[in-house]
Amino acid sequence: MQTTRMEPLCEYCAKIPFNPHVLNQGGSKSWDLGSGLRVKGSRCPFCQLVALSVFEYGRYKADPPLPLSEMQRVFITWDARGGQGRRGAFVFWSGDEDDDAHPTICFGQDTTVDSESADCYLKSFLGSTIDLEMISSWLTQCSTNHGSRCAALTLSTPTAGSDSKTQHRLVKEAIPGLDHLRLINVQENRITKHIVLPRYATLSYIWGGTANFRLTKGNEAALSSYGILRTENSSGSFKLPRTIREAIELVRGLGLHYLWVDALCLVQNDPRELQVGVDVMDRIYECSWLTIAAASGHDANAGLPGVRQDSRRERKLCREVLPGVRLGLEYSLNSLLKHSVYRTRAWTFQEELLSRRVLYFVPGKVVFRCREVQLSETCVEPGHKGPGMQDGLAISVMDAIHMREPTKDFVTTLEHYTRLSLSHQGDALRAMAGLMRRFSEALGSQIVQGLPTSIFDWFLLFTGSDDGISLSRRPEFPSYSWAGWRGGVKFQFPSNRLLGGETIRSRWIDWSTRDPTGEIHIFTPSSSHPVDPFRIPDHVIINESNTKPSAYVFSSQTKFPRSYPLLNFWTLAVHFEMSIYRSLEGWSYGRAEIVLQEGTNSRRCGFVDMDGFEEMDFFERPGPFEFILLSTVYKVWTVEYHVMLLEWSDGIAERRGIGILEQDAIQHSLGPGPVWKEILLA
Repeated sequence: MQTTRMEPLCEYCAKIPFNPHVLNQGGSKSWDLGSGLRVKGSRCPFCQLVALSVFEYGRYKADPPLPLSEMQRVFITWDARGGQGRRGAFVFWSGDEDDDAHPTICFGQDTTVDSESADCYLKSFLGSTIDLEMISSWLTQCSTNHGSRCAALTLSTPTAGSDSKTQHRLVKEAIPGLDHLRLINVQENRITKHIVLPRYATLSYIWGGTANFRLTKGNEAALSSYGILRTENSSGSFKLPRTIREAIELVRGLGLHYLWVDALCLVQNDPRELQVGVDVMDRIYECSWLTIAAASGHDANAGLPGVRQDSRRERKLCREVLPGVRLGLEYSLNSLLKHSVYRTRAWTFQEELLSRRVLYFVPGKVVFRCREVQLSETCVEPGHKGPGMQDGLAISVMDAIHMREPTKDFVTTLEHYTRLSLSHQGDALRAMAGLMRRFSEALGSQIVQGLPTSIFDWFLLFTGSDDGISLSRRPEFPSYSWAGWRGGVKFQFPSNRLLGGETIRSRWIDWSTRDPTGEIHIFTPSSSHPVDPFRIPDHVIINESNTKPSAYVFSSQTKFPRSYPLLNFWTLAVHFEMSIYRSLEGWSYGRAEIVLQEGTNSRRCGFVDMDGFEEMDFFERPGPFEFILLSTVYKVWTVEYHVMLLEWSDGIAERRGIGILEQDAIQHSLGPGPVWKEILLA
């Protein structure tokens, strides 16, 4: 039998000691492999792995690096704590801080030069189907050994083995708001109702791209018939998308009986049931035994590669670079998820965030993550389960769900969530409903259009994030809320404590909302956010008889947005000219100066970050522009105001930006001068 001759290492790679024990002595090390052109043309087996690593790195970057052939020098680094299980790995160094995008070069399990165990090393081969027995063992070990961290957060007293506490509880106790829970019975191939909570799995997947079959009032009786959802029945009126069919097969193969899928377990044409289901969806995912994350495709027909025979190709994972030394590429879960369609969707955000165990189907492999460990089917299981690596969502977002600092954690969550995409813009609040309910409880505050009322002043101070993309108007929601704008936002997040020489202390606005019927709802101030003695700044001249909402009858010509309440309040309005920066990048992108006229001269007296400036002609109109004062900012040497830029139409205003105005500019306002007025803000 003819064997393939192993190519020798090149003179550069021959200097690298391919022995994990030797490499791990003394920490990280780097080697210069010469020019990219040399590496690309080399027949050296390690150079070829490096070239493949560079190519794969470019595939996962929004701004790909230089082609390998154009790189002056190529450096490879040994990261002693890199790779699966932190056993160490080689990493192509690009100078990029986004380390997660780099595939690592790891040792394979057949490497014989290492006297230590092969735990977390790459397997030699990946089959065309997943190993159900291996996945079942992961679930059993987690349930048996991990205790409270991997138990549902909704449990009152989680302990080791506490999964049993979730089961056999009444649904209305485990998931307040629901009297029963519909589930797909994967053994009987039909939909069943439950008032006692059984062990079940959930599916987190991407809608769209296919005619998605749904539960309706008209087919509910039929879908409860025995065998109606048999997955081998690929024809007929009850044909399911491939992802759902394969999820049913997977759950059955794991020995579970029940699966929850939103499209089939909530009546999609019953608005009341749908709203209740959306409101408690966080608890549905949190109480599930396992969440299956279909993250390898673009729609509901992408499937779960590896569940069915030959649904993915067999792969060799390693190659021999020296006798007894095998190496291969390993991709972190984060690098595979970061640019997936799955990770960009708003609906899957809380599903992934709240699930205590997730089985990810990502390109090329299956990965299991719980709150203690992360395991990949491409790696040898560690004999000892150490602390889990949060290689999914950003650690700050994962920590935020515990709400130890609820205000800060809500900001962190919203700043991540607003960067995600929605197929239907009207779902901006619905896709966050469960998380917002939890934050409402943690803050002890109502939430109005996504903003907590107890610290309402602060949460109005959002602007576009620093990614160079302008916010665009989402008309289904009010302009005063982050939900009223498409695009990532950031919050100023001030506090009553000094932060970098700045604090907010003065508030004078009594907030209220006015619904389409004219009914007024006044916010109840939180006792944890008392108004301080310096509430009213010197230049805010208040007419104390005009601080509460006035009687107001909308005429037939007035455009009252029927889908959300107006914000109703009194404050001081001023008028100034603006000078818009024309830079297309950097800190000044989307920012305008507020200009104070002093005789024939003008000077800057503030700035405003403009909303929707790329899509609105409002900013091209001649001034002056109207600003309203929101709160006072006390700095070390000066006092300023947070201001909101307004655009009016038929007696109702919309927000067009948030900015800062110097205190002494107020008295120089253009006509009609500083005026105390009532604002109706949509």
